[in-house]
Amino acid sequence: MIMNNIWLFIQAILTTCVVIFLAINLFLNVELLIKIFLILTLLIMSYNNYKIYKRKGFTILYLIASLIVLIGIFYG
Repeated sequence: MIMNNIWLFIQAILTTCVVIFLAINLFLNVELLIKIFLILTLLIMSYNNYKIYKRKGFTILYLIASLIVLIGIFYG
């Protein structure tokens, strides 16, 4: 039970980081950091959906989204 709370806490921190860096991006170019935090957030969300919420469809959706963002970093 405590491990589930840790992963949810990490997800909340990463989501907060994405929002903060989106605001910073209005003044400075930090798109790479936003993408990295977004990939980490999506991976943690897919883990939480698989282990805590038992929603396998959303797990696959979050994994695919994180892979798309990762591919976008290298080819975009």
